[in-house]
Amino acid sequence: RGGASEVATRIVDAGIAGHEGYTEDRIQMNVPPIGASGITIAGLDLGGKAGAIDTKLDILRKFLPDDVITKLEDAVEGGPRYDRDTNNNGTSDADEALSNAGLDDYLLKGKTDEYNFGLTQKQLNQISSLYLDVVLDDMYGRLADTTDAGEEAFGNLPEGLQNAMADVQFMTPGPTTLKSVKTAIASGKREDWDKVLNNYNNYYGTPAEVNAKLSAKPKPKLSQSNVDRTKAAAAQVEKYIFDTFITQTNV
Repeated sequence: RGGASEVATRIVDAGIAGHEGYTEDRIQMNVPPIGASGITIAGLDLGGKAGAIDTKLDILRKFLPDDVITKLEDAVEGGPRYDRDTNNNGTSDADEALSNAGLDDYLLKGKTDEYNFGLTQKQLNQISSLYLDVVLDDMYGRLADTTDAGEEAFGNLPEGLQNAMADVQFMTPGPTTLKSVKTAIASGKREDWDKVLNNYNNYYGTPAEVNAKLSAKPKPKLSQSNVDRTKAAAAQVEKYIFDTFITQTNV
């Protein structure tokens, strides 16, 4: 669908689209008010820290009007972020870049920082799915010694675990956690999967570190929804451990 793989389309439809929250009748572009977020469309973060901006713009060119792309390219030059206020005017670099982009015709009524381009939900999900394919290709290369072997290993995991792992990687790439998954897949040992579980449970740090990020002033460095998505991945790993090692042991 829209050139995206069946796997990416399934995973986006199963959770990523809902988690990202971009819809055909509401917000399609904004600056999420958290951490290093940049101008974001359908979950594609164009902030400097997020990376792969050229790849994301190439995907967006397939869906957005030419006038939007031209202005968006200027707006994301330098990767402006929410957590930076270069002009010390109380407005983040990312919000300022978006406000100055000249896209007022697409502003939601009564809003100053939420935009709608008239994309359908199908198109929004296609955008997310096309970028998820980029994410998945990187994941496959990290889950085994070859991309093909990694794709096969990923496909052998339960769909719920696939969905949750890809959701987290789409949101906040974490090579350390994927390295532990690679070890667990190769060994097939419970102790290695327990390490994967620990990594997802502490994806953003210890509970104390997470709380500090959530309550950071003047701007939080982390959102509760991000934490919830990593906890959902941990729950899927825990289920996999139970089904694979505990249930089988008791048979």
